[in-house]
Parts: sequence; C-alpha cells; structure tokens
Amino acid sequence: VLNTARTMFVDIDRPAPANRGFIDGLKMAFSREHREVREMETHNLVVDRVVSWSRSNPQYGFRLYQTKAGYRLLFTNQLFDPESETVHRVFKELGTDRLYERLTTTQKCFRARLTPKPWRIGTERPDDRYPYTTAEAGNRFKRWLSNYEDLREKYQVCTLIEKFGAGPDAHPEIRAVMEAHDRATCVGDERIALA
Repeated sequence: VLNTARTMFVDIDRPAPANRGFIDGLKMAFSREHREVREMETHNLVVDRVVSWSRSNPQYGFRLYQTKAGYRLLFTNQLFDPESETVHRVFKELGTDRLYERLTTTQKCFRARLTPKPWRIGTERPDDRYPYTTAEAGNRFKRWLSNYEDLREKYQVCTLIEKFGAGPDAHPEIRAVMEAHDRATCVGDERIALA
C-alpha cells in the first residue's frame, strides 16, 4: 500500500447493479452476458458522475483508474491536507468509500493499494505475520511471498480510464508518486486481468 501525506487518492467502490425484479435477478444469476450488460450500466453511471463532477470542478486535475472493485482517482495538479474540509467535501461529492474516508482521517494520509489482494489471484493470506515466533514461521512466509510474487506478475491492479481537468502536467511532488503508482500497479501493461 502506498501512503502519501499530500497526494490525494480517492477510492470509489462500484455498486452492485440494482435488482430490477425477479426475472432480472434470475438473469443476473444465470446469464453471464446479462450480468456483464448490467455491470457496464453501473460502470457508466459511476464514470458519468465523475465526468459531471469534473465539469463542475475544473480547477482540479486528476486521473481516473478502474480497479477490480471500483475506481481510483489520483489528483495531479495540487497537494491536499487529508484533514481539510476541502478533502471531506470532495470525498462526499464523489461518493468516496466510507472505510477509505475513515482511514484517511484516522491515519492523516491518503493510500492506494499497489498489489492485488491475495484471494483475487488464487492464493490465501499468509498464515504467519511479522514478528515471526519461529524460524520456520519466517521461512513459511518467505515461501508464501515468493509464490505470491510469481502470481501477481500476471495481473494489473488498475487501468487508466481517462485524465481530467486543469493542466496536462502533474505537480512536481505528485509526478514521482504518479509514476511510482503506475509502474507498481502495471498501468498500461497487457496483463491477464484486473485483480
């Protein structure tokens, strides 16, 4: 996880498609094609909300990414205080995930996951955590980590959808964060899928 003191990330969860009744529920359960159409409708609703927000707030430059479970915005043209009223207003207007908002306030920083969650790439969380109680526990973790690293190389964490707003260039302090984020999350790479 990348933690930043002043480079703002916003996390928006993708809502599940609304149930339109019994028949729609059956189609969602048994038709992959129908489920994909409904998921695309939900995707379009979220992206349209972000586009609309950007038009109402042209002073902000940001990049919109799609993640496995939603969307990530990386603000590129100015720095933010995670405890500021501006940040809380932006979070509310964009429909930021409440847990993410709480973590931002509590930890006094922004965050972005750079690697896939283990269960999304076919493995479980490690049984052993640092500090290890035995040498064998440390060795088990090293084996788990090696396996995880091999698996994660096949996946993207997010993909860039679009760039919005003020100016083409990122703030100098943000540029380094943005480049590290994109490199670590495999933005632009041809990987198997989002994880």
